[in-house]
Amino acid sequence: MKKELTVDYSYHSHTYRCRHAVGSDEDYVREALKAGIKVLGFSDHIMFPDYSMSWRGDYDVLPSYLFSVRDLQEKYKDKITIHLAFESEYLPQYVSYYERLFDEEKIDYMIIGQHIANENGELIFYRHLPCSPAERALRYKNDIIEGFKTGLFAIAAHPDHFMSFYPEFDELAEQISLEIIEAAIKYDVILELNISKVDYIQLHASVSPVYGYPHPKFWELVGKMGAKMNIGIDAHDPIAYRSPRLDVAFDMIEKYNLIHVTRIELPFKRKKHG
Repeated sequence: MKKELTVDYSYHSHTYRCRHAVGSDEDYVREALKAGIKVLGFSDHIMFPDYSMSWRGDYDVLPSYLFSVRDLQEKYKDKITIHLAFESEYLPQYVSYYERLFDEEKIDYMIIGQHIANENGELIFYRHLPCSPAERALRYKNDIIEGFKTGLFAIAAHPDHFMSFYPEFDELAEQISLEIIEAAIKYDVILELNISKVDYIQLHASVSPVYGYPHPKFWELVGKMGAKMNIGIDAHDPIAYRSPRLDVAFDMIEKYNLIHVTRIELPFKRKKHG
């Protein structure tokens, strides 16, 4: 019988406010406890003060998010350590907003999760940018590295996300990977091996030319270069803590000799890079 694989931390969890997750905030805490999670980080998609999108909460839900997580932090303090964070894109126009959240001690850490780019004032998914797949992948690489340079981010969510809109792991994909990994090492950002799409990828592998993430070749390079990583459950449903595809993550950790970081020092102190 195969041993059940578990982790006792989760730094990447969403809430219903993002419009594509389900369950109450307390449901996530209760299910995390059942799964043996000792450190739980809520990191919902950040709400922008001046921009509305269909797949994240509007700015007016920010107070309820902050209050709810801090309330649960206190309520369950004897059972589980809860942290408050955001998954945020690097977008230059919002850096001062991010800094203010830290300065006012509203959040404990931030994850960089590049999904969208600023295209002439519009926030657009990389896959929909009006350019070639190569240019999109390069744009993603440049943006995420600029995000690392700010020192605002403790973890990089799905750093190999560009492979969900780039067709093959060729020389360009390898070069992009190398530059992202080198920057993560230089700026001390933990790379997240995100397992949220594993079942989707396996289900659609025969009909889609896009592999997606986690991409084995990316993580092979992570192991060779010695960058730090952790596992991202990326929970959008409370049951995710009990039924993630952790076997894939642990297989990669062993196969590629990855440096698995299970704890980060919080609250996060912004790193000052010259």
